[in-house]
Amino acid sequence: MTPIARVPWALIWFRAGAAFLPWICSAFGWPMEVALYAIPLALLSDIFDGKIARRYGTVTVLLRRADGWADNAFTLSYTAFVLIARWEVLEPYLGWIIALGLFRAARAGLDFWKYGRGSAYHLYAAKAWGLAYYTFLALVLAEGPFDFAMLAVLVLGFVNTTEGIVATLMTPVWIIDAPHVFAAIKKGRQAVQNTKL
Repeated sequence: MTPIARVPWALIWFRAGAAFLPWICSAFGWPMEVALYAIPLALLSDIFDGKIARRYGTVTVLLRRADGWADNAFTLSYTAFVLIARWEVLEPYLGWIIALGLFRAARAGLDFWKYGRGSAYHLYAAKAWGLAYYTFLALVLAEGPFDFAMLAVLVLGFVNTTEGIVATLMTPVWIIDAPHVFAAIKKGRQAVQNTKL
């Protein structure tokens, strides 16, 4: 593996490892700012791992899957932590949080039912949702006002998940890198046509 090929993997491993920071800070009495500062770094790592891999032609199926696993580890770990640590302020939103979680689980189930693996569309809506979600986590950890960020997370979460479900229903084969649902459908149909040639 060339040195440049290791960079996306290093960024993915960083994000996966950073998932445990709020728990470590809480357990060892470290300042919670350590976990807080990891959020923008994790966001940057999520942006640049794919850009670097595509730029130098080092994208693999395993790399894409590991990227998704690291994303899930980071967001789920931080989500669980803030739900426990800031339960009193998040409890009013619990119904919406559960609804969005179930909706996203249904989308993941659809992906695995149809393709045998999770989708990797990289939709613009997913990027917007991720930015809103990381902002929300940072505000909650910092004990700042987060109502607007929560609203953005919920709205963009439902929009992104709906778009992903539509893309999976309308796209005949597993594809990667489609910025929106129409691009996913077009790319999927082209892939089917190419296999018939």
